[in-house]
Amino acid sequence: MENKQSNKKTPTVRMWIAFGFFLVMLFGVFHTINSEVIKPSSIEQASKEEKKEEAKARAQDFWDKGEKLNKEVGDIFVEGDTVFIKTHLENMDNTYISLELTVSDKWYYLPEFEQERLLEDAWQIFNSLTVKYGLRNEDDMPWKVIFLDHYEKKVAEKGW
Repeated sequence: MENKQSNKKTPTVRMWIAFGFFLVMLFGVFHTINSEVIKPSSIEQASKEEKKEEAKARAQDFWDKGEKLNKEVGDIFVEGDTVFIKTHLENMDNTYISLELTVSDKWYYLPEFEQERLLEDAWQIFNSLTVKYGLRNEDDMPWKVIFLDHYEKKVAEKGW
C-alpha cells in the first residue's frame, strides 16, 4: 500500500489567526458604521437640545411680553368711561395675538361712522402696542381686533 498525500492543504494556525483577525476587523468596521448611522452624535444631540431651549425661551419671552401688553390694553380700553367692558388677548401658537374687546350696549346706539372710527382707533392703538412691546415689527402685517357684545356675538372686526 502506498501512502498517498492529498493535494488538499490543511489550514495552519497562522491562517486561522489571520482569519480571526480579519473577522474582528470586519466586525469593528460594521460596528463603527452602525453606531454612526443609527445614533446621533453628541454634537447633534446638543444642537437639538439648544434648539428646544431656544424655542422654549422665545415662547416664554412672547408670553411675558403678552402679559405686559394685556395689562396696558386693559388700562387703555376698559378704564374710564368707554364703550368697552372687557378685553381678552388670544395667543395663537406664540406667533401672533388677536385682541377681543367686549362692548357695552352703548355700541348699538353709536352712529355707524363712530363705530368705524372706534374700531379703526382700537386697531391702530393695539398694533402700536404690539410693536412697542416687541411682539412684532412695524412693517409686519397688523394683527386683528374683534369687537364682541355681551353674548359673544361678533359686531365688528378689523385686520387680516
